[in-house]
Amino acid sequence: MSSAQLAVIERQLKPLEPMFADLLRPTGVPAARLIRSVIISCDRTPKLLECTPLSVIQAATTGAVLGLEADGHTGQGFLVPFRQKGVQKAQWLTGYKGFNTLGARVGLTIAGAVVREGDAFDYELGSAAFVRHKPQLGAGWTRRIVAAWACAAAPGRDPIVVVMDLDELLAIKARSAAAKRPGADADGEAFSPWNEPLIGFPAMCAKTAKRRLARSLPLSAYIGAARVDEAHEEQGRHAFLHPDRGVVIDGEAAPLAEGQPPPEPAPLARPVFLIRNNKGERRVNSIEQWRGEMLRIIASLRDDSSVERCRDMNAVLFDQYAERHPREVRAVIDAIEARLRGDRGPMQPGEMG
Repeated sequence: MSSAQLAVIERQLKPLEPMFADLLRPTGVPAARLIRSVIISCDRTPKLLECTPLSVIQAATTGAVLGLEADGHTGQGFLVPFRQKGVQKAQWLTGYKGFNTLGARVGLTIAGAVVREGDAFDYELGSAAFVRHKPQLGAGWTRRIVAAWACAAAPGRDPIVVVMDLDELLAIKARSAAAKRPGADADGEAFSPWNEPLIGFPAMCAKTAKRRLARSLPLSAYIGAARVDEAHEEQGRHAFLHPDRGVVIDGEAAPLAEGQPPPEPAPLARPVFLIRNNKGERRVNSIEQWRGEMLRIIASLRDDSSVERCRDMNAVLFDQYAERHPREVRAVIDAIEARLRGDRGPMQPGEMG
């Protein structure tokens, strides 16, 4: 694993630490610890270093909005790489323990498990919902899973119960893009837990039932986490949580539930085009002005290390602007690549401060 690549990601996340701190303050999770958990995830999953920097930041922002870490040990949340239309992206997924944590923060006790053949199991939905599950002891791994259940309970309130049979669970697995990979691929990309029969598949079944609770719960971070997971696991789309816009799926603000209108996008500050350098960042009024300034700066830089530093500091902006302004961003990237190949081009006044 290249320590230089990890250092680039850390430099990209560091300026966002104040925003993360504001989002995390109610949960008590330090912003530095969230950033460290993202770095650890990238270190353990090399494919994340091939993901667009913007998607890594979006995944980290989702963790900050939810107040959950992605260290891979606590089971609160995970960063996973996936390819969408030829582009490698990082996706935040909330773990089953993360759903428990989100429920507890709003006074809900979240429970759930898989039901196997031979278990004593009874339930009822509706106004007097309940679930009773007494697992049969012994030979647990060999008995067939027939259902999964989840329950959200709180003092003085009727419980919310979800029960899903095996056909429903398998239908969701069939929609998961990751589950279609039977094992690690040639690049060593980890396979989906859906395909690991002893631990992964039961855990995904139980998590799916817990996620379904969100459809009947009061508005909370739990619902946002569930919607992001559903978009990826069941629709194969990239999704994240934005502090102002809420759930964003493939770049567009999305409703939390079917029939709910999408949130109004937060107004964008003007000017919106940024240029980052060693002294901070500067704003310009148009993409044409941004392109001109970036080309001038790149031509003026004295050595390859300065060009690389300029590229790394502005990499997130390249991803952000490329969707609507591909030609302008391509021109800047081409200029950077030309400089690194040794084609300095005409010298212009000014430099990357």
